[in-house]
Amino acid sequence: MSCSMFSKPPGVNPDLAEERTNLVFKQEELTYFLDGSKQLTEERRELENFFLNHKLFKERKVLVVETLSNEDRYNYELELACRLMIVAQEAEDAGHNHAIRGMFNAGLGAAYLPDGNPINLHFVMFLPTLMGQGTPDQISDVLGRAWNMDIVGTYAQTELGHGTFIRGLELQAEYHADSEEFELHSPSLTAFKWWPGGLGRTATHAVVMAQLTTQGKKRGVHPFLVQIRDEKTYKPFPGVLVGEIGPKLGMNANDNGYLGFVKYRIPLSALLSKNSQVEPDGSYISPPRAKLNYATMVFVRSAIALDITVQLRKALTIGTRNAGAVEQTRESERCSSTSIQLVQLPTQSNIPGVSMALLWLEILETPSIAGTKEQTMESEQCSSTSIQLVQLPTHSNIPGVPMVRNTGGSEDCWNYRMDNRIRAM
Repeated sequence: MSCSMFSKPPGVNPDLAEERTNLVFKQEELTYFLDGSKQLTEERRELENFFLNHKLFKERKVLVVETLSNEDRYNYELELACRLMIVAQEAEDAGHNHAIRGMFNAGLGAAYLPDGNPINLHFVMFLPTLMGQGTPDQISDVLGRAWNMDIVGTYAQTELGHGTFIRGLELQAEYHADSEEFELHSPSLTAFKWWPGGLGRTATHAVVMAQLTTQGKKRGVHPFLVQIRDEKTYKPFPGVLVGEIGPKLGMNANDNGYLGFVKYRIPLSALLSKNSQVEPDGSYISPPRAKLNYATMVFVRSAIALDITVQLRKALTIGTRNAGAVEQTRESERCSSTSIQLVQLPTQSNIPGVSMALLWLEILETPSIAGTKEQTMESEQCSSTSIQLVQLPTHSNIPGVPMVRNTGGSEDCWNYRMDNRIRAM
């Protein structure tokens, strides 16, 4: 039996090709603007070609992850993440700047792992925190091992009962001068760390944010470098309660997990003490600025804001292409054609425009706010400013992405397919 009727049509959809010929702007100039400059566009394309043409990706077996079991999907996406890291390191050695950073953002990295990356927080939060909060003596050994991925880390701050309210974190770190150790303890269910990426099954270590107590006095939230699993067996140590939180609406490859402690002892050296210190007798040396311990989260919030902007870009691209290619039946028999493109329907044509307006708000405002990150770190409002930075694009995406989804038409099954990726944006 011939299968020619099911063969893939050559070239671009003719309706979509016609729409593209009617552009009222210069496509390349807009691309340069979105990337920042012509040079940055060329660098991005060179980096993309390096990844897309690498043998590690051409030889890989492509699977539909939604059909896999939880364990098989984790193993498949973890292997893919490791391939990405190998290629990124080769790209950096070949002179492609920002290759490693690119593999974790919503652009290049998401092309291979659209539903998240299990080692994302290792590079995006764990390593930056070690470098920003630890002393040279503390991180000289662990930093090299972490960069080579001999150990895998994550950043555990958010708790089940506390999100952006960092001062309200419940996890306790009480110092015992007799043994020169801290005792980590989760006093309640809401004190469990909740949602850190890579924590579920991947991380052996974590930067843990906890309420420090020395000499009977509360000193506020501080970062601790904590080993939570054996590096060979990956089994958690006694006193460490850790695991995966289960399936989510999106970003299921992130390996999000939970973490709690039951009177778990760690050495004095576990306190990352670049900004504040505890002496062996329990004496406490305050940081020069109280907000310095929040520096990693401020940095990550600005990165999240920029990535959210990219998500709306992708959603708008997918929706606009769909609206230009999908046809609906005309209402009037007097029309010369029996069908009409979705993009021509009065009820649909304004939707991409509204989403585009929201996108331009993000593109123009988010980088300018993110650019103030360094100067706001000097003020007491650095944390609240970074929260507002995330809110701007997030609140644009909340109405923007569903508007784009609606361009598919009420009867269009495209709205509900897993592989259109809009569901996770």
